[in-house]
Parts: sequence; structure tokens; C-alpha cells
Amino acid sequence: MPFQLARYGGVLFGAGGVALGDVLNLRYRGRESLNADSLRLRGMIDLLDHSAYTAKIVQQILNHGGNLLRPRTLVQYTSGIPIAAPAATTTPTIAAVSFQSSLQNRVPGVPLFTQDLNCHCFDPNTTFVLNPAAWANPAPGQFGSATLYGDYRQQRRPMENLSLGRTFRIHEGMRLMIRAEFTNAFNRTQMNNPTSVNPAAVQTRVNSSDPNSRTTAGFGFINNTTVAAPSRQGQMVARFTF
Repeated sequence: MPFQLARYGGVLFGAGGVALGDVLNLRYRGRESLNADSLRLRGMIDLLDHSAYTAKIVQQILNHGGNLLRPRTLVQYTSGIPIAAPAATTTPTIAAVSFQSSLQNRVPGVPLFTQDLNCHCFDPNTTFVLNPAAWANPAPGQFGSATLYGDYRQQRRPMENLSLGRTFRIHEGMRLMIRAEFTNAFNRTQMNNPTSVNPAAVQTRVNSSDPNSRTTAGFGFINNTTVAAPSRQGQMVARFTF
């Protein structure tokens, strides 16, 4: 089962002979030592060859012919990409003197988000998800102290692709392979990233007097006319060998 575990910052796990145990087994307590927020798992996993336990479960799901049907998955689980701190808008800006832009300061103790982007507990059509009060401009002529923060990230976007195939032996030297392939197999909805450029950008709605009205622009606005990744898609593949 080839796979690679990695953590942001260049620290690799699962490489160089480091033994982690079966991290895909929910009963394996060694998983608790991994930082789930920074874990990246990439692998081409043969579910039938992974372990006798997994093969048994798959055979039960497929009811019969489990040793002929070949499920395979390509999965990726990773933390959301860090969101860049907003650029400073102090007048006059330090860029006018140093020709180098600066970033705004993070206000201590003020939450960065109004909602957890991964909680699936809010309506992105009516919610501004970023908190403009969490940022403040540096004093004129000074650089801001903001940088990339581990707790200021985009939504997590798992990738789960699945295929299920079977090879039929028609005659000696003749085989027919049929395989169904699915991308985004669990049909996860992945919303676009919120607008995060300028905390001073006015937050507007279709009906400004209704706090439950659809959002239209501003800091923390999510544009839902499109999505970040397509919904589940599938295709059938056939190959005749002779």
C-alpha cells in the first residue's frame, strides 16, 4: 500500500523507514499522536490488499464476487490553505517611502471567523464568514506584524475518488475488463473562498434591512454562483484484451 504522510513545514512522516502503524485503522491508537489539522494523506490504496479485515468488509458490501471485484481509491485529506492577511491601507502607506507593501495587524483576542468554515452549520448565501474587527491598520509609516496564521485557513477540501472494476475471462487469451470510475465519490459540496482582501470593504445584502437576506459583496462574502469543485461525476471504462 504505497502512501505518503506529510505535515506543513517540511516535516515528513511515513517516509525514511519511520513506522507509524495502520493510520487508516480507526482502532489504532497511534493515530492520536498525529496532528490532524496538518495531516496530509495521499495514496493509491488497494482496499482488498490493504488487510484481511478490509477485504472481509468489502466482500460483505459487494455481497459476492469480492475476490474478483477490484475497488480502488485515490484520497487526499489536508488542512485548508492559509488565508493571506489583508494588506495595510494606512494613509500615507509605508510603500510610498520604502516601496514595500505591508500587512494589517491581527487584533488580539478577536475571532477571525464568524462561523467555522468546516462545520456545515451555516448558510453561505446569507453569512459573512470573516470578522473585519479582527484586523487593524498599523500606524502611518510602520510595518504591520501580520503573517500567515495556522488558524486562519480556507475550507478543507477532501478529495475522494473511487473506482470499481471486474475482469471477465471470455476465452483463453481473451479478457474483458469493465471499470466504473467516480470523482468526488461522496458528492461533497465545496464552497468558494470568502473575500478576504480588505476588512474595510462594506458588507452589502440584497435587502440591507434584513440580516437574513442574501449577501452580495464585502469582507467575508462567499460567491455561490459557482463552487470550488464539481459535484460527483462518473464514467464507465471497458478494455478488451486478446
